[in-house]
Amino acid sequence: MFGEGGRQLVCTYASAICEYYILQSKADNHAVREAACHCISELCTKVASTIDKDPFKPHVTEMLAALLDCFKDESWPVRDCACLALGHFVATFPEESQPVFAELCVLWFDHLSDNIQSIRENTAHSLALVMGSEIHGQEIKQKVKEHVKENLMKAKEQRSESQKFAGLQNVT
Repeated sequence: MFGEGGRQLVCTYASAICEYYILQSKADNHAVREAACHCISELCTKVASTIDKDPFKPHVTEMLAALLDCFKDESWPVRDCACLALGHFVATFPEESQPVFAELCVLWFDHLSDNIQSIRENTAHSLALVMGSEIHGQEIKQKVKEHVKENLMKAKEQRSESQKFAGLQNVT
């Protein structure tokens, strides 16, 4: 609709857009919270990292807090979305993310063991995004190496067949 001017238009109305996304990240509906995470991620990947970060900087702290809250959400699709959004966020705003980086690392590494496959996959994607950051890159690379050393061989301890729902039948 706006052609090549859409990104600049988002920058023009950055305050209203950011405030709305932050508000929606707290909605009662989990699908709305998930969508808010997608939208914040898109701000990072399609506008702030390509056009101009400055219009978004006044809202970085609140957007980061909103994503962190969603990363701890009861709903796994919200956590999944927030996880990937945080990878894009930290890659786009590495300096502004420093105050919560240690907490993010704990959450990311915890989520590498989540029982939901997409959460593990998006966590790995987020860690890869952060590895490209000049500020956090070396630190996260070291943490990933340590995590792999400690946990990779644990796969041998895992059963090849899960017995948890063995008594259930699929009749659909």
